[in-house]
Amino acid sequence: MDKTTAPYRFVDYSTKIFYPPWGEQQGNDIRFDMPYRESQSGEITIELTAKSPIFVGDFKDDNNVREFFQHNGSYYIPGSSIKGMIRRIAAILSFSKMSLEDRTLSYRDLNNPSYKKKAKVQNKIFMGWLYQKSKKWYIQDVGKFNKNNNEINCNDLKNHFGAIWDSMQDKSASDKYKMAKQRLAFHNGTIVFTGAAGKKNIEFVFPNPLNKNIITEIELTQKQIQNFKEAYYIGTPNESKDWKKQWSERFEKGEKIPVFFQKDSQNKIIHFGLSKLYKLPYENSIGTLYKNSLENFDENKLDFVERIFGFVKDDNALKGRISFSHFKALGNPEKCKTESLILSTPRPTFYPYYLKQTPKTLFKTYDNEDAKLSGFKFYVPRHELLRTRNNNNNNITTKITALKEGTKFIGKIRYFNLRKEELGLLLLSLTFLKQEHFYKIGGAKPYGYGDCHLKLSTPLDINTFIESYVNFTKHEFKQNPCESISAKQLLEVSKKSNGDTLRYLELKEFSNIKSKNQSEYGKKDGKKYNNGTQKKQRNQNMSKNYTDAKSFDSPFSMLKELKK
Repeated sequence: MDKTTAPYRFVDYSTKIFYPPWGEQQGNDIRFDMPYRESQSGEITIELTAKSPIFVGDFKDDNNVREFFQHNGSYYIPGSSIKGMIRRIAAILSFSKMSLEDRTLSYRDLNNPSYKKKAKVQNKIFMGWLYQKSKKWYIQDVGKFNKNNNEINCNDLKNHFGAIWDSMQDKSASDKYKMAKQRLAFHNGTIVFTGAAGKKNIEFVFPNPLNKNIITEIELTQKQIQNFKEAYYIGTPNESKDWKKQWSERFEKGEKIPVFFQKDSQNKIIHFGLSKLYKLPYENSIGTLYKNSLENFDENKLDFVERIFGFVKDDNALKGRISFSHFKALGNPEKCKTESLILSTPRPTFYPYYLKQTPKTLFKTYDNEDAKLSGFKFYVPRHELLRTRNNNNNNITTKITALKEGTKFIGKIRYFNLRKEELGLLLLSLTFLKQEHFYKIGGAKPYGYGDCHLKLSTPLDINTFIESYVNFTKHEFKQNPCESISAKQLLEVSKKSNGDTLRYLELKEFSNIKSKNQSEYGKKDGKKYNNGTQKKQRNQNMSKNYTDAKSFDSPFSMLKELKK
C-alpha cells in the first residue's frame, strides 16, 4: 500500500485476552455494599493541563456552531470524556478486549469484484414497496426486476414529462420527485427515481399489482432493518440525503417507499436498498471479525477493564467501581480565535486502513472471514495546528471556539473496592503518557487540538501499586504490560509527529487507493491477474506473518520500527 499522510494511527490489540484468575464469571463476585478485605477505596485529584488548544463541545449544534461545554458559566470537560480516554489506555495496558460497536457495514463499490458479483446478479433483484405498520417493517413484493419491462429511458421520460425533463434530468432523486409533481403514473406502473445528481440515461417503473386483492407482504427482521439503517446512516448526522429529504417523513406516516431487494434460494429477503445497485451489507460484522481474531474469546469471562470500568452487553450490565467527576476549568481561561473546521469522523468502511493489509496483495474487506481489525485508533499530536483550506460550504464546516494552550482543569476519580492490582492498572493508565507523550481529548483532534498532560494528587504510593500490577501480570500472563508491542506503539503514536505532514486525504485519494490496488492485484473479469507474477507474489505474501514490521509498509504501521 502507498504511504499516506492520514492524521491517525492504529495500535495493535492483543489477540490473547488476560482474564484475571480471581472472581466469578460475569463479575458475580464484585460487591458494592461492603468492602473486601484489603481492598482499596478512595479518591484521586487530577489536574489536566492543555498542551495545545483544547475543545470539548457541548451537546448543542445551532447552525453548525459548537460552544465549549459549560455549566453555570464555567467551562468543564465531562467526566465521561475523561473516562473514555483512560479506559482505552487501560485496555491496551491490560491485554483487555476492545470496546466495539458491533455493526455490519455496507458498501457500494463498482470496482470491487465482490460487490459486482453480488449486486449485478439480475435474476436475484426484486422490486417492492417498503412501509411500516404497528411498528413493524414490511416489503410488498411487486415482482422480479426485468430490464425490458422495468426500465424507462430518457426519450420516454421526456415524452411523459415534456420540456421540464431537460431541467429534471441531472437532478437528485429527491429533486426529481418534487419537480414531477405527482405525475408518476406510467402505463401499468409507477415511475421510480433513484440516485444522486448527475445525468442518467434510465429510471425505473414499478408494476402495479395484477390483483389488488392479493398482496405479497414480507415482514423484515430486526437485523435486516438495522443493516438498512446503518447503510443509509439513518438517525445520524450523516443521514442519506434522499432518505432525509424524500422518504423519512413519508415513511413515518405509513406511506410506501420504493426499494430494490434480493432473495435467497428459500425465497426469503437477504437485504434491500433505495436503488438498483444499492449498498450491500458485508458478510462479516466488525464484532465478528474481532472475535474471530482472538485466541481465547469468552463472553462469560471479564477482563481487567470490564471488572473496573463496568460494561453494558445486550441484556447484561455491570456497574463500574470507579467514577469520574466533571473536570472544571481553573481561573478565567482565554479563548482562541473562532475556527471553521470539518469535524466529520472517518468511517470504518474504508477497509484499506481499518483492516490490516498485507503489502502487494489485494486488499482484504469485511467480506473476508480472516480479515483482522487494525486496532485502537489514535490521533497523532502535532507541533502546530493544521490550518484548513478555505471552504465556503457551511453545510460541512462547524464553527468552534477552543480554549488556549495552558488551560488547566481539575477533577476527581473515586474508586471503591479495588484490588491493589486493579488500582495499580488505573494508576498506570493515568501516568503512562508524560513528558514528550500526550493524552488526547475532545474534538478537532486531527487538527492538533486536545493534547494534554495529567498530574495526580494522592497520598497513595503510586509506584508501589503500579509495580504490584506489573508483577502480577508478568506472573499470571507471562508478559510485561509496559513493554508489550502495543504499549510501545502507544508511546510512539502519543509523540508529536515530525514535520506535521499528517492530514486528511481528499475524497478522490480514498477512491484512488482502492482502485489502484484493484488494478494491480485484482483479477480481471474473474479470469486473470494484470501481471502473471502477481498471483505468485500474492500467495507468497499471504503466507507471511502479517505483524512482521519489516514486511509491512502501511501508513498505519508504526512511524518507525519498534525494538522488541
